[in-house]
Amino acid sequence: MKRFLIVTLVIVLVLGGLAYYMNWVTVSTSNSPDKSDSGIRIALNKGKVKEDVEKAQNNLEQTGDNVRAALTGKKVTGHIQSINSTKDTMTVMSSDGKQEFEIAVVPETHVYLWTTPATNRDLGRDDTVAVIYEERAGRLVAHSVTIGG
Repeated sequence: MKRFLIVTLVIVLVLGGLAYYMNWVTVSTSNSPDKSDSGIRIALNKGKVKEDVEKAQNNLEQTGDNVRAALTGKKVTGHIQSINSTKDTMTVMSSDGKQEFEIAVVPETHVYLWTTPATNRDLGRDDTVAVIYEERAGRLVAHSVTIGG
């Protein structure tokens, strides 16, 4: 039982230290004017926690995309030559200028502007992109598109 309490205390202290370091928690003290009372205030910054969790989720998604590209080898880096909004496709010329890819951008495609989440409306002609794609039903479908990648 003693070992359990020590392990629990260490975990609480480590998590508390991490929360303080990440600015999720602030600690302040106050004293009454006559110094007869003092207090400690602990505040949770919910906005900062939410922001950091969203960043971590985006980083995990991008890491997953990079792992998928490494495993499948289906990644193209180049620039967008054209966008066909009727067919929801874009034509990407590889950075070596030797190969052209017509890639579908579907609702589940993850689009990033560097590391910030974006939408397919942010894609534009001549944008430099890194596209991770897969073949589905005889066509190339983007899993993720990183603008500026």
